[in-house]
Amino acid sequence: ECALGVLALVAGQRGAPGEGIKLLDAALASGSSGFLHAIRGVLRRGVQDFNGSIADLNKAAETEPTPWLFSQRADVYNRAGFYREALKDLARVSLLMPDSAQPHAQAANVYFDQAFYPEAVAEMEKAVERSPADAALLSRRARFSLVLGRLKESEDDLRRVLKLEPENVQARF
Repeated sequence: ECALGVLALVAGQRGAPGEGIKLLDAALASGSSGFLHAIRGVLRRGVQDFNGSIADLNKAAETEPTPWLFSQRADVYNRAGFYREALKDLARVSLLMPDSAQPHAQAANVYFDQAFYPEAVAEMEKAVERSPADAALLSRRARFSLVLGRLKESEDDLRRVLKLEPENVQARF
């Protein structure tokens, strides 16, 4: 089962998620597996089969309710336009991983996509609090600040990024 999941993911990484889905379709025809449903759900996201992706991720959640799974499902919900459901899954991830910056950063992106900028900034602040030396988070917060016209805050964050990563071309630009 694990080897099949890895083979399917490799197919997706090669740019052929359909091949990975076919491998998993055959395996799942003979029985259910939360792990394989989760992998197929991720691959279906890659081919924009959002209904199939959600169905697989929901099936996986019945037996494999992990933070990773909820994070993946949140991404699919957000891409399909169901941002409230995405935020519910990310709140669940935050409860399961209270010290992690990831669910807050992902929630910030969901809010930002919906043009809920104050909420996006608030979530990004939580992410940066949990991981203050993460250059990617600081860069993203700088982008949010720039959109909101907070040029000084954006510049300050980009200077912090350059201290962490002197070669960061985007921050330098």
